[in-house]
Amino acid sequence: MSVNNVTGTILLDVSKSVDSNKEELAILESYYSISEERVQLDELMLVHKNGKKLGTVKVHNISISWNNFNGGLKNESF
Repeated sequence: MSVNNVTGTILLDVSKSVDSNKEELAILESYYSISEERVQLDELMLVHKNGKKLGTVKVHNISISWNNFNGGLKNESF
């Protein structure tokens, strides 16, 4: 029996807390803790704002980029 499916793209803007208050160190800290080499993401469960499970999607590719820093000291030498 064949399985029907569709493919698409879900773009997520994410954030994470960091210990560093300097931009360069904060971005390095983020890559060290969460990068494509360290993460295995096979499935993603989607939940409606009301809490009801909408369904699970299979993840085929992941790209992680940490490139903005909010807080602390930006572009300071360390």
